Amino acid sequence: HHRGGGGGGEGGGGAFLTVKIRAMLKLPFSVQLDVKYADLRLYISGSSVGGVGVAFAIVDVKRAAIELDCNSGWANISLSDVPLEILDEMALGEFVGVVFREHAVELKMAGNVSVTADMLFGDLVVPQIPVSSSVMVKGMGGLNSPPIKVSEIQVFDATSAHELPVSMSVAIYNPSDLEITLGDVSFSLLLSQCLDALQRA
Repeated sequence: HHRGGGGGGEGGGGAFLTVKIRAMLKLPFSVQLDVKYADLRLYISGSSVGGVGVAFAIVDVKRAAIELDCNSGWANISLSDVPLEILDEMALGEFVGVVFREHAVELKMAGNVSVTADMLFGDLVVPQIPVSSSVMVKGMGGLNSPPIKVSEIQVFDATSAHELPVSMSVAIYNPSDLEITLGDVSFSLLLSQCLDALQRA
């Protein structure tokens, strides 16, 4: 999620990540462990950002929920509304722009995970396990599918020969996995039937 209109800086509302990650952990052994939680440090990038996947944010999570198969190395990690530390505002803005224009974009994560397991003699910490994963994020496709829906139009008495006060409700559907507070939105509205009626009058 990207909240606010100013990115991840102060006053901009911040950026947050909610995602389910399926990743392969390179464990130093293949013993089955009763994993309690994981500490993660992941760098976030988009495949089309900067042309080479420039990391625009980092997430540092303590005690994340994890399901780990130590024999295969596959892990399922769930993150919910985790705050991102923005590393590159320009790269983040470019990624948001790509998500706005496209129907799908790849989000990449790479870093390390420290796993804490419950053992008979106490907690066992397996530190700094390399991890990488990628997920396809639904894009907004320009916010035009389905089209913008206009309803509850009210036309008020004209106060000028060149202006006609109009009030309306507009619904914009966001198909993306990314939430953005839009702020002010500018668009053009052509009322052809109303114009035809005015011309005939």
